Amino acid sequence: MRGSALIKIAMVMAVTFCILFSCGGEEGEKPQIQPLEIITNRLPEAVYGREYYFTLSATGGFQPYRWELVGKLPEGITFDSRNGVLSGTVKENARGSVFEIKLYDSQRKENPIPVIKRYTIKVISRSFVASEELEILTKNLPQAEHKAPYEVYLAATGGIPPYQWKMEGELPESIKFNGSKGLIKGVPQEVGIWQPAFSLSDVMGKEIAQKAELELIVKEKALVRGESFPPLKILTDKILPGIVGNRYAAYLSATGGAPPYHWKAESRLPEGINLNEKTGEISGIPAKSGKYELKFSARDERATTASTTSLTLQVLPPPINRVYPLKIITQSIPKAVKGKHYSIALSAQGGMLPYRWTCLTPLPSGITLDKRTGILSGTSQITGPYILKIELADSSTPPSAVWRKLNLVIEEPEEKGGFSLTTLIVILIGIGFIVALLGWISTLKGKKEIIDASKLEILTQELPPAQTGEQYCAVFTAKGGITPYLWDNENPLPPGFTIEKKRGALIGEPTEEHIGQHPIDIILYDSDSPSNKVYRHFILDVKPPETKIEKKVFTIVAREDKIFFEEFPPGSDNKLLVSSNDIGKKTSPFLTALRRIKAENKIGNTTWVIYCHTEYQSGVDVAFKAGEMAKELGINFYTVLKRPETS
Repeated sequence: MRGSALIKIAMVMAVTFCILFSCGGEEGEKPQIQPLEIITNRLPEAVYGREYYFTLSATGGFQPYRWELVGKLPEGITFDSRNGVLSGTVKENARGSVFEIKLYDSQRKENPIPVIKRYTIKVISRSFVASEELEILTKNLPQAEHKAPYEVYLAATGGIPPYQWKMEGELPESIKFNGSKGLIKGVPQEVGIWQPAFSLSDVMGKEIAQKAELELIVKEKALVRGESFPPLKILTDKILPGIVGNRYAAYLSATGGAPPYHWKAESRLPEGINLNEKTGEISGIPAKSGKYELKFSARDERATTASTTSLTLQVLPPPINRVYPLKIITQSIPKAVKGKHYSIALSAQGGMLPYRWTCLTPLPSGITLDKRTGILSGTSQITGPYILKIELADSSTPPSAVWRKLNLVIEEPEEKGGFSLTTLIVILIGIGFIVALLGWISTLKGKKEIIDASKLEILTQELPPAQTGEQYCAVFTAKGGITPYLWDNENPLPPGFTIEKKRGALIGEPTEEHIGQHPIDIILYDSDSPSNKVYRHFILDVKPPETKIEKKVFTIVAREDKIFFEEFPPGSDNKLLVSSNDIGKKTSPFLTALRRIKAENKIGNTTWVIYCHTEYQSGVDVAFKAGEMAKELGINFYTVLKRPETS
């Protein structure tokens, strides 16, 4: 009885202490939670007709998150409000858009307050991306001689080079196949017939739809030399377009005759482009745009047969858009629990979509990485720490690639045990006294909050670059110690920059005199007595403003073989009628107007863009001819074709 009474008295005391002290400590602040923040700063550009997939990232607040789209996306792209994923295939007539994204956490069910961020998705033409289907051009393999050197390169087109070849079946002894080059090379040691099958994939992992089944015949030298060889024929009848400043690669292929072949360029190649006379590879970085008519010849080992072909290489100007550097923005990933499903979406920015994710180190059993979406998920039955080396590649040519190490910890699940009534009462009493004590301490501390008093640490690793003429703001983050924090700088800041000491924000508006790198040493104090402090060194990189190219736009409306220039450069008639018959004449109104503009020195660094609204091929031909004639006068022209607007 006495023991029971004591327990009741203890419980009453605990409740009393809770009411008196924890309620009296209401002026104390709640434990600090990192503010809700969308950490994705910009979205990659979309390409007409190509798949788009990007995951927005956020931090802080209480998960799970809820996303909301305010505005319209480019046609063909959709938004998943559950996980913040933008995905779809951009339609040909889609336009770029500006929209807002709202992010809600799970803290407030009623009248939640969102975080809002504005984004822009630009849509660029597919003409700057290789979009043709993969195709193997080699249809037959030349015959080989017994114990004689043999060397043949397989050829393909389409997709995004470089290619990776695969072979099924067998080749003669001492004949090897190089999958990265598509090269069959060696000295056959036996006669016979072999029938290997070949397939290939491009740099983004896209595979060819149908394999090429080829036949390799090895005969004795006497038989081969006594036979009449089939005529030497170049198989390549087209090559992909190139882009100024981007790496280019195409391959010439031939059949018949007696390999190996010797290739030769019979015409002048574009600046920056070279021909490998042994392999038939056309490669390099084109320096100037234009349409180049090229002629190539092939000669076999005996120099008894030869073949020539004419090909057109279209080198396009660089796209008028800015591609930001590829970067993995996921800094860390949460812990996993053995036997429980795990899922986290890795995030990136910059480069050219779509992305391709790869883990260069072994993943824990049961955990997989989706190469397309970057989602790390699965259920693992083992524990331990794992260091994952994640690589990200984009779709540029050649592709850009970056990597980052992430630590994945898989823990044992928490054990759930039962308690006796007496043990439960003791635990409740202990909890009551602890809560009462915290309330009393909170009352004494006032608005100082007690948080995890672990080691004080500045979490921010680096400062984002600043750009002259634009407002700059970078917020530092920290953990540990006792809040609130106080931020300061140890060395002088660049002129015009200040530190918001309570918020921990570096703000300012850099000018041209700030261009360069500036060392900044940041000090962080906590509210302990005496206060703890830590330092971190940063570099602020101030960059010059972006070079802006002035664009003057005029529109042409084409009807069959005539085009009307609705808006023409100053100094000419407002409307100018040009037909396909007189566009190339030196006395045409079009060229006369351009010469007058050039003579009056009104060109400068202006770039003119022709927007051609037409449904007639002849109108398209006139539009492109107009651009070519203007370029011959040294005027920078771009011709953009659009479908005619319907009322």
